[in-house]
Amino acid sequence: MVEKNAVVDNGEVKTLGILSLVLAFFVTIAGLVIGIIGVNKAKKFKAETGKDADGAGIAQAGFIVSLVFTILGVVGAIVGVIFGLVLAAGAVDIIDKVCEKGYCSSDVSVSENETDGKCSYSVTGEDWSASFNSDGKCEK
Repeated sequence: MVEKNAVVDNGEVKTLGILSLVLAFFVTIAGLVIGIIGVNKAKKFKAETGKDADGAGIAQAGFIVSLVFTILGVVGAIVGVIFGLVLAAGAVDIIDKVCEKGYCSSDVSVSENETDGKCSYSVTGEDWSASFNSDGKCEK
């Protein structure tokens, strides 16, 4: 039976540090949580023994790298959403400008054709046409 106030295992801190550092590159949130646990266990080990745990530096590095990658991921997601919104707004502007020049008319037809499980679309105007292919099946 383990005592409630038993000394933290020195190897446990090192294991948590390595795991945190590895997870920082794949699952940043998990790396961050495990890094926090490793850092806290290293502090507890030092408080109980007066010595630094072997994996204290690795645990702290895993925590820091995970934190940086988590922040970069959040910033990247925000930038991606903003970029997508700007692109969508730009596409609407382009369509408006094309229509202003008289290239849009009510004589535009769109057809959908499914062949071999793939969907293709044809858009035809008075003096132009365009085709688009999709990897998926046509929506019914």
